[in-house]
Amino acid sequence: MKLKNYLTREKQILNGFSKTGSFLIALLFANCLMAQTPELVSPDAITPKYLTEYNGEVFFTADFQQTGKNWLWSSDGTTTNVLSGTVTPTHPGSQPRDLKVFNNQLIFSALHNEGGNWNRELYEFVGSAPSLIKNIQIGGESGPYSFIELNGSLYFAADNGYNGREPWVTDGTESGTTQIADIYFGSSGSNPFTNGGIVKSNGKILLNAKDDTYGTELWGIDGTTNGTNLIKDIKTGSSSSYPTSFYAVNNKVYFSATDDSHGKEPWVTDGTNAGTYMLKDINTSTIPNSLPGDFTAYNNKVYFKADDGNNGTELWVTDGTEAGTVLLKDINPGSTNSSHSNPRNFIEYNGQLYFGAYDGNSYGLWVTDGTATNTVKIITTSDQLSNTFTYDDRLYFTADDGSNGRQLWVSDGSTSGTQVIAPTIAPNSDPIPNATFEHAVVAGTLYYTADYDGNGIKMYKRTTNNLNVNTPGESDFVVYPNPVQDVLHLETTAHNIQKVELLSITGQHLQTWEGESEINISQFTAGSYFVKITTDNHQSLTKQILKN
Repeated sequence: MKLKNYLTREKQILNGFSKTGSFLIALLFANCLMAQTPELVSPDAITPKYLTEYNGEVFFTADFQQTGKNWLWSSDGTTTNVLSGTVTPTHPGSQPRDLKVFNNQLIFSALHNEGGNWNRELYEFVGSAPSLIKNIQIGGESGPYSFIELNGSLYFAADNGYNGREPWVTDGTESGTTQIADIYFGSSGSNPFTNGGIVKSNGKILLNAKDDTYGTELWGIDGTTNGTNLIKDIKTGSSSSYPTSFYAVNNKVYFSATDDSHGKEPWVTDGTNAGTYMLKDINTSTIPNSLPGDFTAYNNKVYFKADDGNNGTELWVTDGTEAGTVLLKDINPGSTNSSHSNPRNFIEYNGQLYFGAYDGNSYGLWVTDGTATNTVKIITTSDQLSNTFTYDDRLYFTADDGSNGRQLWVSDGSTSGTQVIAPTIAPNSDPIPNATFEHAVVAGTLYYTADYDGNGIKMYKRTTNNLNVNTPGESDFVVYPNPVQDVLHLETTAHNIQKVELLSITGQHLQTWEGESEINISQFTAGSYFVKITTDNHQSLTKQILKN
């Protein structure tokens, strides 16, 4: 009853706007959105990376302009601090990497002084500086990387100096940091989690790892003592299938792998041996690699790019069956390297799927509703677009505008509503190089990196002040409880929920549920997230939640 009354009040408020008032407010919002220019956060932090929300601020790593040394930084958008603590002039900089919020801690790898040698070890942020959690490799460098949380523990890869690089787990304390398994016996190491080979699904961590019997294959970790096991030897014997490009949706994981008879093709698994199989042999040519990738869920199907040997790398779709795995559209007809449309950077926005592709004449922003007829180009760019994400009910991406190099763009999904976010200063020739672009949304503000003045990549911010003027009856979407600890309830009075997506605060896809109105997010670490629903009339709505 309380929920119903709450929705009724929201609807009454929305209905209270006159048509003229709604139009004026919407127009004001559109003008604010498009007109606002980027604002420099700090001139001293050069090449910011790993932008991460923690304690309501954006934490990141950057070189200090005056010394060139790399430290941990924090900013509330107005005040920016270098978090180096008390260090000597000979300190090379802590050089933090792979920032991860876990159990109310900010965990990362950083340099540790050991007898005058600086080795990368497991750290956390305490007070005003990095603090060592554990020196995993005494007298050497463990190099922790690829942090992923499962059931209240944080997993990662590290090398203790005698087992090689293997899976480790931590609860955030020195005593609670241990090696979870020795997959490749001896000092060689299994080198887990490489090239996109890690994902969380169905109560497990799925990963690629190498042992001395099976090569690099599909493994699973459930967090128990004996719970690290080979799921399937896809390419039998000591040869490797090299599973990569993992994507989780509806308790299944799509990925790319090579078996005994086929090249690199799309595979799917539910985390069991029997439930792991090749989806379809797409490329049956003399060079039988379809090289699938960029798997993305949309409207109860999974979209991806693949090369069937006849049409080049084009847009494919699957319903999870072999018969239902088909070429959706040959955007750039032909089979040579120059005839590949190479669709990528898929993202769902406002009930449709957007991506970048090349049609043989030009690159551009494309959109599809799942049909070949309605797969069309929205705008033309001078190169392949990248870094797609959503913020404040708008679509963002980076692309070359043909005049000022690669820039940040904003779009409402239409041709007329897509434009470059122009800086107020004279632009650099290539202000947003692909390899260095970073972004995060913290406390309603978008932070991102660019080199607008030609004097180094710095962090900028953008606040759109979205007034959230919505169509009555289309936007009644409530999540509760918020903050949430385990099960999140979702309700809408307008249409049935078709799909629910959990996104990180930076817009990264974490998990998808089809047709669910209750989702269990207990396995995710504490912090801010976005919950995005798509209704049966293809309306997309997003709300921010706090996970305790």
